[in-house]
Amino acid sequence: MEPASPLLLAAGKHRLLGEMAEILGWTDHTMIETAERLDSSVADRMRRSTTVPVAVAYWSYAIKNRQNIPSELARLVDFAAKERNKIASLARRVRDQNRRQRARMASARVGSPPILARQNETLILPASAPV
Repeated sequence: MEPASPLLLAAGKHRLLGEMAEILGWTDHTMIETAERLDSSVADRMRRSTTVPVAVAYWSYAIKNRQNIPSELARLVDFAAKERNKIASLARRVRDQNRRQRARMASARVGSPPILARQNETLILPASAPV
């Protein structure tokens, strides 16, 4: 059976992407477990957050809000948060690039379909669209 859309990466790159997703999932889970031990309300907020930077900010808060933490730990938390946010940013760029590439491939297969747009509740069709 053919995939619904062509694969954009070679098989080896797909394996690496899967491994990276697993590692990031494990990292996020570990961050939530750490926050749970320190402040369960923060862990709940992390679970409900929809973006990595928000979850990382909650995690950082849970650790740094403790009294008498060593300054080295505070620096490591800042470093980890910065690096995790860099990875999230990179993942967003790759996702957006893949979406653009899939859209280009789809329009090349079918030809350029007419673009439909709503303007003041009136449907506007390009001049080349069949009526």
